[in-house]
Amino acid sequence: MQRGSFTQSEWSGQEPSNRHRDKPFLTQSSVSPTNTVIVKETPPLLISRDEYLLALHDVEVSRLKEKLRALHLKNEGLRAELALSEARVQGLLTRIAVDSATRATAVKHAEWRVITEVVRGLLAALVVSLFALFTYILLTTTISW
Repeated sequence: MQRGSFTQSEWSGQEPSNRHRDKPFLTQSSVSPTNTVIVKETPPLLISRDEYLLALHDVEVSRLKEKLRALHLKNEGLRAELALSEARVQGLLTRIAVDSATRATAVKHAEWRVITEVVRGLLAALVVSLFALFTYILLTTTISW
């Protein structure tokens, strides 16, 4: 509907719809036959239909601006929450990478310990074998003398 294009039946003293019930300062109480609207206020205010519609429009625009502002704030909050979540994920990925590198290093150290123990065992067996061989040579040469 356009401003000023209402019929008399639409301005029968009743509110055209329930969409403006939350704005009591713009609730119409009666309409005079001279194209004016009496708005509930203390004291009552006499305004034209066009002014009334313009005031309703202004209130609706203000309400929508507030809603838009609230949505922008919510959007910013969600963006901040997303950035925080991304930082947490990045921290977890870094921790996993460090843990993996630490485990790989620990495995390498464990492998070297095993190799070192095997080499020590082989050296000990060699020393024992050499001692046994030296003892055998000593015993056989002493007996043959």
